[in-house]
Amino acid sequence: MEKSTTVDVLNYREDNYSNKLRNSTLQLNISTLVPTLSPFLADIEYNEFVRRCSDFAIIIILLSIGTVGNVHTMLIYWRVTDMQERFHIRTLIIWLSAVDFTTCAVVMPFEAIAIRFSYSISSDVACKLFRSIAHTTIVSSWLILTLIGHERYKSIYGILVATKSEVHCTTCKITNWLKGKLLFQHNLVCFLIILCASVLSTPALFLIGIETVSLKNASLVGTECTTHKEYRGILTAGLYGMAIGVFGISCFIYCSYCYGKILYLIYKQFKKEKTNRRNTIYLTAKFTSPNQPLTTEKGNRTIR
Repeated sequence: MEKSTTVDVLNYREDNYSNKLRNSTLQLNISTLVPTLSPFLADIEYNEFVRRCSDFAIIIILLSIGTVGNVHTMLIYWRVTDMQERFHIRTLIIWLSAVDFTTCAVVMPFEAIAIRFSYSISSDVACKLFRSIAHTTIVSSWLILTLIGHERYKSIYGILVATKSEVHCTTCKITNWLKGKLLFQHNLVCFLIILCASVLSTPALFLIGIETVSLKNASLVGTECTTHKEYRGILTAGLYGMAIGVFGISCFIYCSYCYGKILYLIYKQFKKEKTNRRNTIYLTAKFTSPNQPLTTEKGNRTIR
């Protein structure tokens, strides 16, 4: 009796174990017969990095070229005497190179790290700091480029049209004051530009931060430097993005207008000089030998 009872117990345990084994087998991936295990966070980040490797490569290329180019520009405009005497906008160019160098040496390395370790950045302070610096440098570059374009247009307009009194605007007063010989004036204007850009970039400190994200096809969560979820509406981050976009487009349009006017003035002056030169040749030929036709240098036209 005891033996039969022992056998029944063993059979029950064996059947129970078989049922559990069968149930666990049904939960396997039928196509591969491999359990669907969650990948590690490092593997997910690496796959994301491979997907965005082109962005990473572009950042590295721009970082390298921009760093070398801006350092070279700062050294040339700072050390060469001819540049100091010839260009009164030299200080603007030096500050523009310094701002772009900050972008290449500070902002771009952080963005490269954010691409490589997209779900492991957990420092909220670093996220806010670097993204705020990025906004500040971008807006500063726009403002300085706009001021440089306006100043070049104003200078060339004064040279070619031979008058400077016809260009009246608030920016002209700023650039006229900028032409002073005091280095303090030059640096103060550039400092005010960066201060204005910092004020315009202040909302980024509140809109951007560390957010916890759920990874797809995995039971893992990661941290990402991005816009806070509560500020992703049209009236918050959307409105701020549109304002910055409109500001940047406005700077681009005004710079295009300034350089377009410069090209137009140069072309107009070229045609004027060509006409004056032709009239001079005609008058010279008329008074020196009025009975002989004048042949131009190419020999294919005759002026009577």
